[in-house]
Amino acid sequence: MRVRKRFGQHFLVDENVIDQIFESLKLRRTDSVLEIGPGPGTLTHRLLLESGDVHAIEIDRDLAGELGDIHPSLRLIVGDVLKVDLAELLDRIDADRLRVVGNLPYNISTPLLGRFFGVIERVHDVNVMLQKEVVDRLVAVPETSAFGRLSVMTQHFASVDRLLSVPARAFSPRPKVESAFVRLAAKPRTPVSTETLADVLRAAFSARRKRLGNALKAFRLDWDALGIEPGRRPDAITVEEFVAIAAAVDNGPGRRQE
Repeated sequence: MRVRKRFGQHFLVDENVIDQIFESLKLRRTDSVLEIGPGPGTLTHRLLLESGDVHAIEIDRDLAGELGDIHPSLRLIVGDVLKVDLAELLDRIDADRLRVVGNLPYNISTPLLGRFFGVIERVHDVNVMLQKEVVDRLVAVPETSAFGRLSVMTQHFASVDRLLSVPARAFSPRPKVESAFVRLAAKPRTPVSTETLADVLRAAFSARRKRLGNALKAFRLDWDALGIEPGRRPDAITVEEFVAIAAAVDNGPGRRQE
């Protein structure tokens, strides 16, 4: 298979891993699927067999052309998933239960996760292959080295389940890192501005060795009212506490001082 490095292509070729992925998906015939980065169609053929209604976004025009020829029933969008209007796309997909599936290019995984968060309440779940280090950050808990901005943002929007560890040898070409297949599903959450939460997290974790009160000194926060000790380090603060801080910034005199 021809590989274009600029697209971060590592194609999944291990049939055993593919079997495990489909066992974890447990697709229904009535499910609709949005596949991200189908590449040569390693997963696409089985997705079409097991669900029947598959939409896919592929940036590589040559691969997309070949895939469209092989699977004429595939609803294929040729383009950059980071530029596709996902909300508008979901408006066009008439599905009672939409599953997102993908072997994500590692060079865009973090910004792409951010885009998923914007629409996660409109899909049943998001099932994607990611670099193991990224998955470690998604599931990390406070007071661990992997806990940070991505951990808080992800766990605010979704429940996260690591479904499968995948060795580098399962791909061609072989990446330099291990991978993991993970499921994200929307969960109830406290309403808070995503932009404010991101701003708070950026300030907090840019100085994770500092005390929280010092890291967030650009915000006017009533720590007593929040019930949070400002002497704690940012990496010891829970997801719920960060959300409470962001809500205080949104709703009171806690707006950031420029």
